This record gives sequence, structure tokens and C-alpha cells, in this order.
Amino acid sequence: MIKKWIQKRISNNPSFEMVMFWGILGSCWLTTLVSAIYSLFEHISTTAVVGCFLASLFFFVLGAIAFITKKYRASYFVMCFGLCTFIVSPLFFYFGGFHCGMLLYCLASILICALYSQFRGRVVLVSYAVILYLTLFAYAWKHPELSTQVPPDYTIRDIMTSFVILSGLMFSIVSYLLKAYYQERRTKDELIQKLDFFSTHDPLTSLHNRRYFIDYLKEKILSNPREFFILMYDVDHFKKLNDKYGHLFGDKVLARIGEIANAFCLVPGEIAVRYGGEEFIQVIVATDLERAFAKAEAFRNSVSSISLDEEPSAKVHISGGLIDCSKPEYTSHDKMLSSVDALLYAAKTSGRNKILHQE
Repeated sequence: MIKKWIQKRISNNPSFEMVMFWGILGSCWLTTLVSAIYSLFEHISTTAVVGCFLASLFFFVLGAIAFITKKYRASYFVMCFGLCTFIVSPLFFYFGGFHCGMLLYCLASILICALYSQFRGRVVLVSYAVILYLTLFAYAWKHPELSTQVPPDYTIRDIMTSFVILSGLMFSIVSYLLKAYYQERRTKDELIQKLDFFSTHDPLTSLHNRRYFIDYLKEKILSNPREFFILMYDVDHFKKLNDKYGHLFGDKVLARIGEIANAFCLVPGEIAVRYGGEEFIQVIVATDLERAFAKAEAFRNSVSSISLDEEPSAKVHISGGLIDCSKPEYTSHDKMLSSVDALLYAAKTSGRNKILHQE
């Protein structure tokens, strides 16, 4: 019930700090409420019953304030301070001092303080709780008359009940915190994977990006250029497509080309790259220029068949240049890129919708 109430009121991707606050607050609220009901049925002093109900009300009000303000770290600090000062300490005397299970609650409250997210605040809260309880124990030992007198059989019953309640409390807190921790860890791992992916890929087309291609060119192709061919191409009249049909349509065209480009990477070593804007690169693996050119032409024809539902009449064509990376003049990646770029420019100026290659 508490878990569902929390999940309805916090964000879809809550922080670990937020989840920890709600988990511990809910557990403390339930524990004080159960203690109040138990005290009522056990005919313990009215003061103890009222104290437990007020403690339950404290957690409820604090939760409402935290929900409104969203200041979970400050609310957690207030919760720990109030728990030690105004709840556990007075109830220690109301329930019978050393003749009840409140010693267990003192330890539990210190553990809750130790879970505060900020180190400095954690040290302050734990130090405060330890000093407070040591002072409390010393005072209760010197003044036993301040503690409510309880029959011997009540002592063992209360200790056993407190042990059961706190075991459930600790189990709930630890389980909830572990779940929150693993959820946050999984979220971070997914984010790291996405960042790693987009460091080498283009977010629109999911093709490799320019940086990855340059590294690939230097490390893979230049070291053994045999059977590697580079096709550089771009979309003909892409600006006119954008102006006529809108930039969203232009993005869909680029994304569709990206899908086709990925589908054409069938041989190990072949990659598709969005080089920049509407300019792309296809690394082709083939035994000779004729076969590489046939692949390039098949790719150009596939792009020409693109038809998008939004604008079925729109025609998409590409122009490109193709080079054989094994030619001896290509001693650096710059020379390769300059050469294929010159062929692309020649294809654009000689009519478009074609692929040119070196003889």
C-alpha cells in the first residue's frame, strides 16, 4: 500500500535520494502506527499510546511537506533529528526505560541516521544520536523513577514484539534501498551505453559518425587497403527538399538512407557513415573495382526507390564518387578523402544522380 502510494507521487525516474527518503519515511510511519495500536491493546500508559500516534502524525506531515517542497535531503535530515529527539527519546521513558524494547529502536534510529546521503550531515546526525542516547541512558540509570514501571512479563513481550517489528522495518528498508540502488545503477549503465554508442554513431541515422570513420580509415584501411573501396555520396538538391517539404521530412529522408546504407553492409569490414549533413560514406569490400562499382550502383538505385508516405511524389537521388583504397598514391587518409571528394564534386557538376570512379 505504501509502495503504491509513493510510486504514484514521485517521478518516473526517481533519484536514489528520493527513493531512500520515501522508503524509510513509509517504514517509520508504519512502525509507529503499529506500535501505537500494540500499545493500545496491551493497555500501556496513555502517554505512550498518544506519543506513538503523534510520532505517526509527524511522519505523515513531514511526508506531505517533502511532497510539496521536493526537498528530500533536508526532509530526511529533519526526519532523523525528530526521530531521535522527539520520538525515540521520550518513548524510551514512556515504555519502561531499560525494561522494554526501546534500546532496539535506538539502534535502528542510528542506522537510519547513518543512511543520510551527504557525508558531513551523516557524521553530524550519527554523532548527535550517539551522544543523545548515551546521555539518555546515563540519566535513566540514575533516575529510574522517570521510566514507566512495567510488569516483568511485559518486558519480554515488548522486547520480542520490538524485535519482530524492527526486523520487518530493517528488512523493508534494506530491500527497498537495494532495489533503488540497482535500479539507479541499471539506469546509469543504460545511459553510459547510450553515451558510448552516440560517441561513435550519428543519433539521427544510427550510422557511424565522422570521428569513428577517420579512426577506422587510419587504423584499419590504411594498414591493409587491399579490397577496400570508399564511396562518398550526398543527396541531390537536399536543400530544395527541405525548403519544399520541411526539415522534418528531410530528416526522414536521411534516416531512410541510413537504413538502406546499414542494410548494404553485408561483408565483414563494410561500414556506413554519416560524414556530415546530407553527406555519407560507404566503405565497400570487393575483389576489384568492377564489383565495388556494381555494389555502389545497386545502392544508388535502392536510394532512388525511396518513397515516404508523407510525400510519395518526392524523388530522392544521390551522387557520389568511388575510389580504390589500394592505389599507391593514397599514402594518407587525407589523400583518400580529397580524391573521393573530388569525384563526388564531379558527379554533382556533370548532371547528378550518378556515381563516378577512377579508372
